[in-house]
Amino acid sequence: MNRSARLAAALLTGLLFAAIALAEPEPHTLTVTGHGEVRAQPDQATVTIGVSTRAPTVAAAGAAIDKVMPALLKLTHDLAIPDAQVRSTRISIHPEYADNDKGTDRHFSAYVAERAMVVDLRDIDRLAELLERSASAGANLISEPELDSSRRSELERTALARALGDAQENARVLASAAGASVGPALRIDMSGTGPTRLRDYAGVSLGMNGRGAAADSFQLGELTFRASLEATFGLVPVPAAR
Repeated sequence: MNRSARLAAALLTGLLFAAIALAEPEPHTLTVTGHGEVRAQPDQATVTIGVSTRAPTVAAAGAAIDKVMPALLKLTHDLAIPDAQVRSTRISIHPEYADNDKGTDRHFSAYVAERAMVVDLRDIDRLAELLERSASAGANLISEPELDSSRRSELERTALARALGDAQENARVLASAAGASVGPALRIDMSGTGPTRLRDYAGVSLGMNGRGAAADSFQLGELTFRASLEATFGLVPVPAAR
């Protein structure tokens, strides 16, 4: 076969495939979104506890920190919190300056020292006692407890499954209204809309001196895990009734 014949054969083959592609109808699809949610009681908490003090000298500021932090570490041992769940931060000391009455000059005011520890509490029943006794031991830096669940992965997957079920139901309703039925899922996109955890923080009120956390008024909220996704389904035409 000479060159011209081969070129003509290739051209005819290309035209044949193009004709077949044109003959095949575009698939009918439907793209919808779905949302899922699941709630659960928290069983873990992370809280930062520490002390902040002001003193005229670095030595005095450091001494005030050294007086409180050992008591806080001892408290974690008394509550049987493993050392692996307690992370201490480095001490921070910096000078503080104040303006004079006229605002024209700044002068040294005091040294501010801070140190804290982060406690990953696996036994949430100890949370109220930890906060109350920390305040009694001299802690005046107590963060809002961040609640979590040891079943987080399971709950996130449940939220995803509910989101897909919601998308399928949305597709079914729309397809039915259009006189069709839902086919298989052709694409599921959850990029940027994966499971998110909404935390209802523990309800606790601390006074300016760090005291006032009463165990009988301490309440835990719920965790809400939400997921959203976008799914594309095939549409199957429903044969007309005869």
